[in-house]
Amino acid sequence: MAEVKSSKKEKYDKFCYHYASYDNQRQAAIAAGYSEKSAHVAAQRLLKIDYVQQKLKELREEEAIRLREEYAITKENIRKKLAKIAFGNIGQVLDWDEDTMKFIPKETCENEYLIKSISIKSADSMHGRSHSQKIVIEDRVRALEALDK
Repeated sequence: MAEVKSSKKEKYDKFCYHYASYDNQRQAAIAAGYSEKSAHVAAQRLLKIDYVQQKLKELREEEAIRLREEYAITKENIRKKLAKIAFGNIGQVLDWDEDTMKFIPKETCENEYLIKSISIKSADSMHGRSHSQKIVIEDRVRALEALDK
């Protein structure tokens, strides 16, 4: 990799830090001091520079390490979460009857990873107000396939 002048290096570094934060080429170029009018073109040019590519790689690796440490992302923890999705019991997360649904407190529940999304809708009609609840659970088959790898 060719040596980069310190005046350019500062601008390149600034672009890299902002690009790693925003993941938006144009915004990163503007934040690094390039004009709004030419920011997109400047970003495209910057991303082809060896120094910039290497710096972005380093920043991404640092971020990945930080996230793994902060959230305890390990192969073992991922496998445990996949197993909870694959073999979990929705009855340990939700309690429901004909009219109501409530979550079981997180302190007593180990299957919180089962729920992918929840939507609750209310609507007025000539028959009164109606409510609907939709709960989507994570894909058990995909979890099993991931565990099998």
